[in-house]
Amino acid sequence: MDKNTIMQNLLMRKTAILIVFLSLLEATSTHAQVIPDGTVDSRVTPQGNTIQIDGGTTSGSNLFHSFQSFSVPTGNTAYFNNNANIQNIITRVTGNSTSVIDGILRSNGTANLFFLNPNGIIFGKNARLDIGGSFLGTTANSIKFADGIQFGVTAPQSSPLLTIAEPVGLDFSSNSGEIRVSNVGHQLPSGLFTPTSRVDNPLGLQVSPGKTLALVGGDVFLSGGAVYAPGGRIEIGSVKQGQVKFDTSNAQWSFSYDPQSIFGSIVLTNRSLLDTTGPGGASMGIFGRQIRFLEDSVALMQNQGVASDKELRLEATDSIYFGNDVLPNELPVGLYTEATNLGSSAHITLISPEITLTDGAVIDTFTYTPAPGGNISLEAQNSIKIEGTSAIRPVLVSQINALAFSSGKAGDIDITTSNLVLSDGGRLSSVTFGKGNGGNIDIKAGLIEVFGLELEQRQGSMIQAGSLGTGDAGNLKIDTLKLILAQGGSLSTTTLNTGDGGSLTIIASDFIEVNGMGSDVTPETKITAEAIQISPELRPFFNLPPVPSGNSGKVTINTPRLSLTNGGRLSVLNEGTGNAGELQISANTITLEDNSLISATTFSGNGGNIRLLADFLLLNNSDISASAKGKGTGGNINIDSDLVVLLGNSSIIANAEDARAGDITINTLGLLLSPDSQITATSERGPQYDGNVDITAEITNFSQDPDLNVQVDPPDLYSACGDSNKTALAYYRVGTAGQPKSPSTRPPADGGWLQAAQARYNQRHINYVDPESGEIKPLKRVVGWKTNKNGTITFVNDPREADQYAPAIAAQLKACQTEQAKAS
Repeated sequence: MDKNTIMQNLLMRKTAILIVFLSLLEATSTHAQVIPDGTVDSRVTPQGNTIQIDGGTTSGSNLFHSFQSFSVPTGNTAYFNNNANIQNIITRVTGNSTSVIDGILRSNGTANLFFLNPNGIIFGKNARLDIGGSFLGTTANSIKFADGIQFGVTAPQSSPLLTIAEPVGLDFSSNSGEIRVSNVGHQLPSGLFTPTSRVDNPLGLQVSPGKTLALVGGDVFLSGGAVYAPGGRIEIGSVKQGQVKFDTSNAQWSFSYDPQSIFGSIVLTNRSLLDTTGPGGASMGIFGRQIRFLEDSVALMQNQGVASDKELRLEATDSIYFGNDVLPNELPVGLYTEATNLGSSAHITLISPEITLTDGAVIDTFTYTPAPGGNISLEAQNSIKIEGTSAIRPVLVSQINALAFSSGKAGDIDITTSNLVLSDGGRLSSVTFGKGNGGNIDIKAGLIEVFGLELEQRQGSMIQAGSLGTGDAGNLKIDTLKLILAQGGSLSTTTLNTGDGGSLTIIASDFIEVNGMGSDVTPETKITAEAIQISPELRPFFNLPPVPSGNSGKVTINTPRLSLTNGGRLSVLNEGTGNAGELQISANTITLEDNSLISATTFSGNGGNIRLLADFLLLNNSDISASAKGKGTGGNINIDSDLVVLLGNSSIIANAEDARAGDITINTLGLLLSPDSQITATSERGPQYDGNVDITAEITNFSQDPDLNVQVDPPDLYSACGDSNKTALAYYRVGTAGQPKSPSTRPPADGGWLQAAQARYNQRHINYVDPESGEIKPLKRVVGWKTNKNGTITFVNDPREADQYAPAIAAQLKACQTEQAKAS
């Protein structure tokens, strides 16, 4: 054997001896990890794997213990042998070591256990609670009592002044320690139409039913950790410096945090679980600076009893974030409240400057019974973002849902924020699949953006109040400054069954933009109230009839500017036997361009009516339609607008196939149509079923009104290049508005002149609202238009200001310059 081999063998033997020695040292020091500090007569007695703790100091129903160090190794139990009359066991650690609990904490009777160690607390995967009362683990410096006494670690006295009063608060000095909870992570299966399946004997920290389990420390981290309070309360708080108050008068304690405190982070990773599933009446609170749910970590409140669950509440002074889906078959990261008996599911409340759901994160309230589902309320000063799909489950989009699967009503959703963004398939919905009605959605935001697809099934981002059952869908109400829909984004109230669709109301103080992806591209970018059919393959899955029979809802919009472009849609639609709803729009400016559409369509019921009230209505290669297919009757169209302009093969139609067409009524100062545009109300069944077209206009066919003394040809612009007036441009009077034939040529150089029907022009003084300045001005004879920077159009009576004459003017100037150059 060579020298190197001998040395290696010696080294291995020494290493083995060292390992055995350290193991023996750890074994011999196991019981020494619970060491009293001598201040309150706590006594520790090892009994096998149990560390029995006797003595302490009793004051009324409070029992005080104090230790220099306190840890419970794997397989061991720390047993507080208290008397039956003790209500609160209050324990502190005054030394400098972190408490590592990987065994069992046990006490007698129903006493509450308070465990305080400012250095930090670590709960391992074998940590358990075997107590009859509630548990508070904290890294605060002291516990406060109702009479002002504090029991803490700062200068602990050998004969402390103790109290019979109830504990009421915590005091955190700077640099409070962490609380960590580690375990293997939950294995809750992902589901939708059935309640979440749970393990009967879960691993983790658990209190008795109806009690409180609270962890309040500096930063709080759960890595695969599990915390259970069946039918009770879970409280997770992060305070680095400041004050916390609590009330223990009820089994479910309540907590309040001083807003002047310095808060820390709460992070859940590796499928961590907070769970209050039980007989009802549960609640959960999470408070910190940042709250992070990652890697399929969830908070679950499943109500299996007759008492209603209360609230799942998250508050963060900086941000709340859900994301990072990691396993294909587990419950996705997020928050869940469910009702499986007669008690309602818990409400969900989130309050933070920033709230983000990404990577397929979910916030859900479900009811599977006659009990109502919980409401969802999100309040964010800066922004709420619902974006993105799961990397491993591309069909799983980030979403917020309030769903009902039986006769209970789905919960309402209330959103308040400066900016609400749904992107890449993000979804916000309240839907009923049963007899109960769907919930209402109410959104108040400065800016709302809904755009983008999830690429697996090409589903667009959406906000929806819907019904797939016999119950009615809820209403959708939006109050915002700016609303932008693009790339398949949609707002809808929908029914696919016998229930009626809800109403959709939008108030946008600045503007609404609906920018599609083209008329032949799905999904459509749209605002709609609809009753629709889905593919036969999916109907059995949702227990849907072949044709819906519910009525679609009403759409009401109020905004200064409504813009539909590139195939954008705004509609009421019924593809079943029910009636289409009404569509009412009030706006200063309404523009439809590039195959965009405002429509009210029915397949067999009564057609929906369209009512537009505007200062300026422009259709450019777009349509307004109240049509009916089959036996359905056409809806009516009523337009009140100062100016109505149809360009480039646009149309206003109220047609029907096998029933009476609807009526069209237009009241306007000016109705301007390109030759290829039309206004019709016809029925394929025959002329006797055509609708009426009633147009009242102050300005119509200029070329046929002799009082105007105008010419139909384009203006004769010429250049006078002589020395006396080299820059002068003259024009002859023009009466037509020079509207273009096609959006691709707007504004054209060669004209494309208006042929409007039923000419009439009153010479009396008429005022109108200038769409650029908002000023009231006298209406002059129109010869053309100019396009303003904000996209609006102003009609002008001077051709030198008109866009369509600009090429002719430029050509004349160029000719003049050429002539002058030759002359020189």
